[in-house]
Amino acid sequence: MKLKAVYSNRRLFFYLRDWARMAIRKQNRTIWALAAAVFVVLVSVMVSDGRFMDALISNSQVTGDLPSAIEQFGDRFVDPTEESPSDSRGQFRDILNQMSTCFELPSTETELNVMPTAAGLVQKLENDFGPISHQKDRWMQWHLRTREGKERRLRLEIIESDDGQMRKELTYYGVDRQGQPTSLELSPEMATNPNDEVISQMLKEGEVFLKESSAIAHFFSHEKVEYTDRNGELVEFEVFKGDRRFGCRDAQVPATCLCE
Repeated sequence: MKLKAVYSNRRLFFYLRDWARMAIRKQNRTIWALAAAVFVVLVSVMVSDGRFMDALISNSQVTGDLPSAIEQFGDRFVDPTEESPSDSRGQFRDILNQMSTCFELPSTETELNVMPTAAGLVQKLENDFGPISHQKDRWMQWHLRTREGKERRLRLEIIESDDGQMRKELTYYGVDRQGQPTSLELSPEMATNPNDEVISQMLKEGEVFLKESSAIAHFFSHEKVEYTDRNGELVEFEVFKGDRRFGCRDAQVPATCLCE
């Protein structure tokens, strides 16, 4: 019923508008005065029951006269604490320029659109150094919140021995009221070389709200990169080329980077 009323009022609203325009063109003051009076009464009624803005918004959707209800009154509000993607890319571009200077590499146009992610960093380095020969995970950590509201942390370490043998070690933590992790015991079968099913079942104990991982990649040209990401965003990284090293403690802040 409300939609029907809005539609009827909106039609009458614009009939009166056209009637007023006709009165102005014909210079008929009587018609103009009558239209103005009816117009004022109609607007008063529509404002009182909240239909006036409904009619305007509905008309903007049909005719395109108004861009949108939000844009009429200014730009969309942006939280000043939120960093826009363009700002993040700009800072990361500055970091890549620093790295190119450190290793005496030419800057390329592809750096303009590189996203501040592990994949973006690796893609940039492959453009500079060539393809990756091999890469491996170093560790992964999941932060969970159980249905009871308790926080848990699950950490998987991938360790390589001197003779090249790989093993996985799984540790499980609770978090106390001070935010400090407290170790929770796992059976030997779960703690050493756990299979994917064990990890999957433990992750089902709660909702994962944060995931961190670290990896290392080696290039055929003997360079290497070590990096850490958090929820898909690059956190920190180090690149080694010959006797030079370039690293950033915070991959979003150029001032934290060092060439040595």
